[in-house]
Amino acid sequence: MFRRFIIPTVRYGAELFGIQSLHIYALPEDELLDHYGALGFSRLPQEMEAYIHSHIKPDYDEHCIFMYQML
Repeated sequence: MFRRFIIPTVRYGAELFGIQSLHIYALPEDELLDHYGALGFSRLPQEMEAYIHSHIKPDYDEHCIFMYQML
């Protein structure tokens, strides 16, 4: 689903609107983090991740981990 639908849709949006990256808040489970890593998502360095968690992350994603993918 992700590779066949979401990525092509986002790439199309990137061409039209200049989208440069995707970001997600992943559940803190090693298997899931590895899965997102295999899809091209990365984590930030600890200092930057702490900043995201304290300034930007929504309350409903309290224990989740910020990950991003550059397009």
